[in-house]
Amino acid sequence: MKKLPLLFLVGLLAAGCVDKEYDLKDVETDNIAIGDSQSEFRCPLMTIRVSMQEITDNGIDIENVFRETDIWLPTELPDAYVDIRRLVSDEAYVSTLLDLLVDELLVSDTKLDQVVELIWNTPAYRQSVTGSVPELDLDDADTFRSLFRSLYQNNAQVRELLDEQVRLLAHDYLTALQVDDITYDIDRIDLDDNIVDMLSKNLDPEGTPDAKNTLHIYGTIANRLPLSAEIRARLRPTLIEVPVQIDAKSEENVIAETPIYGEDLRTLIHGCQVVIPVTLDRYYRNGFDNTAGCQLLIELHLVKRGGLKLNL
Repeated sequence: MKKLPLLFLVGLLAAGCVDKEYDLKDVETDNIAIGDSQSEFRCPLMTIRVSMQEITDNGIDIENVFRETDIWLPTELPDAYVDIRRLVSDEAYVSTLLDLLVDELLVSDTKLDQVVELIWNTPAYRQSVTGSVPELDLDDADTFRSLFRSLYQNNAQVRELLDEQVRLLAHDYLTALQVDDITYDIDRIDLDDNIVDMLSKNLDPEGTPDAKNTLHIYGTIANRLPLSAEIRARLRPTLIEVPVQIDAKSEENVIAETPIYGEDLRTLIHGCQVVIPVTLDRYYRNGFDNTAGCQLLIELHLVKRGGLKLNL
């Protein structure tokens, strides 16, 4: 979890005409409101910057997860992307990809070398393969690589066993692709109590038809990953959930307005935990940029509609 010191900046601009002969110092200011039912007041709430290292699958950063994914996938895909949801739910789709993979192994030395190297460098994979082809139970990397290639290319019976192992390993890996929840602890938001009062008061009760006095969270997510996904940011300990569908390599994915109420805001400013479950949709190859630093930039804002009630 990452600690984010947060600065909440709110600007309020009021313009008007006052007769110089009036003395306003003794005017009772309780319950004075700025604006009317058509007014909108907007201000930033929080910004969350998510790096490559913070987006993981079982603790492995997302770039390395998909580096292995690329090895288990055929070089030429049926579509311009891999449908990750279908990997989980559609065995026919997975089988098509695996058929293309083993077909490629027979004609591409490059792909065969990639798979052999991955198997050698992953003890669990090597153990699985040597369980089916005992002659590959070797301690020397060069000998293992050379014998694997020779058996695969020249021995049809062993190739069938190795294809079965490759399909099994690739299937288990591809059908388990996911992203761990991203979790942040947010320090107290530096928002003056008077501002909180103005934003929180004069709100129509939850469930009011055609409510005019409302408070919402909204924002954007800049996504620099070659992945499209569904995100549902949860702001704990409130029940607020902010859903958004993000497109791959898209700088501005809109977070639709989500209603909140006065107690929610009062709770959030004292500190909250942001939990971000991510459901992967599509993967577009060769799109990771590990020099970009921030991979997801989440910006949340508040919009208050209706008058701001002053109680000075």
